Amino acid sequence: MDFLEFLRPTLKALILPPGSLLVLFLLGLMLGRRWSGHLLRWLTLIAFYLMSTAAATHWLAPFIETYPATSASQLQADNVQAILVLSGGYNLKNPELNNQAGPDDISMQRLTYALRLHRETGLPLIISGGRPQVGEPPLAEIFARWLQETAGAQTLALETKSATTWENLEYSASILEELGIQRIALVTHAFHMPRSMLAAKLHGVDAVPAPFGYLGAKPANPSNYESLTYWQPSARQFRRNYLLLHELLGVAWYRFKG
Repeated sequence: MDFLEFLRPTLKALILPPGSLLVLFLLGLMLGRRWSGHLLRWLTLIAFYLMSTAAATHWLAPFIETYPATSASQLQADNVQAILVLSGGYNLKNPELNNQAGPDDISMQRLTYALRLHRETGLPLIISGGRPQVGEPPLAEIFARWLQETAGAQTLALETKSATTWENLEYSASILEELGIQRIALVTHAFHMPRSMLAAKLHGVDAVPAPFGYLGAKPANPSNYESLTYWQPSARQFRRNYLLLHELLGVAWYRFKG
């Protein structure tokens, strides 16, 4: 398993787009003018186009965004004792922050939603996120500082050793046990929630899902223009579809590990 963990970043780069599309296209070039070469090149083009559309997002999202949204009143009714927010990425050396590291867009969204639940419920905040690079403070410390400086919000505890979602819940389990917290609200994106809840279950964390940011959300009765935009390619949709595919692969990987 340790060897597989070592290979995980490379395998992920080859299986997920754009790496997999590049491999497919190179195979097509190697086959030259054979019918199989033409087929692979056309498949690469079609797959790249579909990966860039909202139509693919709305098709993929229901497979991974399976947890419904919750509310502050529901969390209180479920006897939740704290809010655990999982860190995402970060931006290194932001000039506007005196060249300090800060949360990226995904982490910012998670912190903002966790802050909202914190204010509506009064529940304490716990942040999970380890050290991004040698010489940098752990993500949990970076994000706790951001919450303090921008919203005046204090955190109850920080988990600072994890590097993956699996470790987020593994190391947070020990902290929760030390604090005597038996049930938490787990805050992360809707597309990330199935993998996070699976990790929570496998590490014995009693978590109530508090997802947000549904990528597959769309109007009930879309206009003709909106229906047309579903098929217009964009870099934004490519990234969204990458995230959905990444999580589908991640859930399969965690089930294999578990």
